[in-house]
Amino acid sequence: MKSLKELEGEELEANLHKLRAELEDLAAPTKYNQIMEPKLARDWKKAEQNHTLGYTGNSKKMQERREKEAPDRETAHTEA
Repeated sequence: MKSLKELEGEELEANLHKLRAELEDLAAPTKYNQIMEPKLARDWKKAEQNHTLGYTGNSKKMQERREKEAPDRETAHTEA
């Protein structure tokens, strides 16, 4: 690769354009920065309203687990 002193004309212009694009990519906020930026009260309110939209525990596997554990719980309750 040539040094900047050896580049001329279009080669120099292309190299500068490439370096500017790299600099813009480095200056762009990362996902971490986006997550860690301060949040407004309305953002928190919206997040708190939506937090229950995740897993509800009603999958088929979870229901099967509860059915399997039900007799064990009944014996534990009768013993207590």
